[in-house]
Amino acid sequence: MQKLIRSHNALLQGSPIRTLLPQPAAAGDVIFVMDLDEPARKVWLDCLLKALDEVQLPLATCEEIWSSLETLSVPMLKTDGNLRQPPRYSYQWMLSRARHPAMGMCRR
Repeated sequence: MQKLIRSHNALLQGSPIRTLLPQPAAAGDVIFVMDLDEPARKVWLDCLLKALDEVQLPLATCEEIWSSLETLSVPMLKTDGNLRQPPRYSYQWMLSRARHPAMGMCRR
């Protein structure tokens, strides 16, 4: 799990949302960023997907971790009084999107 967290943190530090990250982030902490808009949340989730791919855990384990952290990403969104339910992304949907030749992200 520590390898996954380190990978996710490193990917976030190199991502377009790096300026939104808490500074400094402890090496072993999962980074949760508050007040994200939906595009920034997708970046956070894309980094998680790449990190899961890098650590090469069993598929069932990846799905379980994804389900928990994708759910926890919802409260990170800005609400601005908007009570609309944000889009939800299953691990399989994100993985199929990442496998698309135009995306060129994941090995699975």
